[in-house]
Amino acid sequence: MAPRTVVTTALVIATTSALKVAIVGGGLSGLSAGIALRNIGCETTVFERATALKGDAGTGLTLWPNGQSALSALDAELGARIAQIGCATDYVEVTDASGTTTLPNPTGDPRRFPARYGHAMRNVRWSKLQATLATR
Repeated sequence: MAPRTVVTTALVIATTSALKVAIVGGGLSGLSAGIALRNIGCETTVFERATALKGDAGTGLTLWPNGQSALSALDAELGARIAQIGCATDYVEVTDASGTTTLPNPTGDPRRFPARYGHAMRNVRWSKLQATLATR
């Protein structure tokens, strides 16, 4: 097989006006990208197919400490807001597919996370996190 050449190009635009950015998708990633781009001076518009955010959209998710740190870096108030809309994980049990055999827990005791990583492992409803990001 012949070797491939990969060329990357960085485009730097000098402008006196804010760069306009369109983001397609108002999910967690699209909203987070919008916040991050706005923080560096871009004029962002997020386009979403749904006409309104639904309170029952999605499911629950677990935010690990590094994910919470990333969101807090986007907006310092997000950390406190996530603590309000989610709950800390105090116990993790890992089982096989049948649920009858307990397996070793690779994370250890999650109650140590705040002291070690600055945030608890936190369970949050997807739709509540989406609504929180949308208000930023």
